[in-house]
Amino acid sequence: TTGLAKMGNSIRAGRCQSVEPGVYDQFLRKMLALPKVASNNRIRHHFEYEIAITALTQQDIDQYEIFAKKAFLDFPSYSVASSIALNIAQKGKIDDAISWIDEFPKYAANDLQSKSWISQIESMREALLEIKNHMSELDVKPRQEILESGKQ
Repeated sequence: TTGLAKMGNSIRAGRCQSVEPGVYDQFLRKMLALPKVASNNRIRHHFEYEIAITALTQQDIDQYEIFAKKAFLDFPSYSVASSIALNIAQKGKIDDAISWIDEFPKYAANDLQSKSWISQIESMREALLEIKNHMSELDVKPRQEILESGKQ
């Protein structure tokens, strides 16, 4: 699986010019659909994470969020969880980011790890709450809400 990550990094960086990121994404999804991959979370999370970071490099935050959360649930780690929160917030979905921050420590391996994750993410949570409060004081809509209202 480290070979998969190296290959993915090369494709996303443009060093593997014969394979486009979209083709790599299709390959990953086909592999993920195989019963031996789909039924084994120790393998599956590698493919889910590769799909997530490939989506992120293509600026598809929705797909990033879906697959990064799947990878996290298969193999919880603080770095993935905090990255998900940051990318949700950057998309302008402040409430969703705060909800994720409140949710992900529940998946920690034990209480000590959960407390550690909470203390590490607390400053981001506080900053998001402050942003949310300032936005409501100024009657500013989140970026995502503005984008969605323009689709109508």
